[in-house]
Amino acid sequence: MECLKCKGIELENTVYKGLNIDRCPKCGSIWIEEDKLREFKDKTDEFLCWLNIDLWEHLSEHKVNPAGIKCPSCSQHLFNVDYKGSHIVLPVCFSCKGVWLSEETKKSLFEYLDSILTTETIAGFLKDIGHEAIDFVSGKETLKEEMRDLKTILILIEYRIFSKFPALEKFISGFPK
Repeated sequence: MECLKCKGIELENTVYKGLNIDRCPKCGSIWIEEDKLREFKDKTDEFLCWLNIDLWEHLSEHKVNPAGIKCPSCSQHLFNVDYKGSHIVLPVCFSCKGVWLSEETKKSLFEYLDSILTTETIAGFLKDIGHEAIDFVSGKETLKEEMRDLKTILILIEYRIFSKFPALEKFISGFPK
């Protein structure tokens, strides 16, 4: 596959934290398939594991326009997906379900996801626990993955509560172990 940014440069299959990805050796952009996108996100920031980067199922949440370029994998037309109206535009192939992530886009996407993490309310986290329960029952992920997601949400709730109520943390830390 050829880099979409650096014409004439072939993508190299590299290993990123145990995950095989196709990466441009010149600019660092990557082509990643749908099934590896979640793993890539989880390996980049473990606290984001409970967030889904859903580019293919809920298209109504995104603005979609033709990208004017072809998929490096299957040669079908790519579409620019404005991720949840965040102005982070991801070139996506709806045919082979791949996504192109430039270094700049990766950085912006993870900053955006991190902002969701840091602004989520306790009520929002509790709602997310409900979504995780539905995912658990539907079998979208393995039991191990769902338990990890649930554990992460509970840790984030703990951090959020203790950051808002430091006296509560001091009180609880005084309990015998």
